Amino acid sequence: MVPHHNLNCHSVIYGTEGSSWIQVVAENGVKVFDGEVRKGQILIVPQHFVVVKKAGGEGFGWIAVKTNDNPMMNALAGELSLIRSMPEAVLMHSYLLSREQVKELKKRRELTLLSPRVEPEASLYY
Repeated sequence: MVPHHNLNCHSVIYGTEGSSWIQVVAENGVKVFDGEVRKGQILIVPQHFVVVKKAGGEGFGWIAVKTNDNPMMNALAGELSLIRSMPEAVLMHSYLLSREQVKELKKRRELTLLSPRVEPEASLYY
């Protein structure tokens, strides 16, 4: 899932199947959680904290309960993000990314869920 934060609510994430690596970062950039969440576990993400999820090998199913009946999410990557409109040089220097990394980030077209990258098969011939 693209990095995002909730503008007007907290989020309670409950794992329903599989597992996911989840990272949560506070408003000041301090990492407050960086670990695995599995089926049956709960993680609470406060409002304005950035969260990113990456499903494990068997996938990850979850339910997110929001503390607002009209929750608003702001994506930090993907088709609807502000990153797409930022100059490459600003992103490179702000996030210490290479030009290639910035181009890869800006070309993503997904809205909220990112597709897995398919690695090219290693050549059998040298």
